[in-house]
Amino acid sequence: MGYISVMLPAQSGSFLLTVYREKAKNTLGVFLSASRNSAGEFAMQAVVDAALLDVRTRFYDGLVSRERIKVQEQNVELLQRQLQDVRNRFEAGTVSNFEVLRAEVALANAQPALINARNNYRIAIEELRQTLGFTNNEGASVTKTPEFVGSLEFTPV
Repeated sequence: MGYISVMLPAQSGSFLLTVYREKAKNTLGVFLSASRNSAGEFAMQAVVDAALLDVRTRFYDGLVSRERIKVQEQNVELLQRQLQDVRNRFEAGTVSNFEVLRAEVALANAQPALINARNNYRIAIEELRQTLGFTNNEGASVTKTPEFVGSLEFTPV
């Protein structure tokens, strides 16, 4: 079956004219279907869809940033425990001072990543607030952070 479709503009919307030919029956048919959606309505729907996508993206950015803070805090806690363990071993005489310095450097190097994760969370919150239209710059409302309901679930494949 072959067919040709033509969009015809009209005052109250548009009409879709479809001409088709069935080879088996060697007949022609014409469909005329009214469409209530005009170009303006489609453009409006595109704007709404873009806004919803932006809000969802900002929301998930906030969730990811919150989880990154947790990961970096766990990393710092682990490195603090390792530093204490290495110090205890140094006092016992089983490791050199180099191992203590290595553990201290590892802990110091982990601090900027934690600070960066916290800053990224603040930025994600502010971007979400702006996307939702909360641009009130009063002192009390700026420091408030929304409570995210939901979590990121990972299911290995």
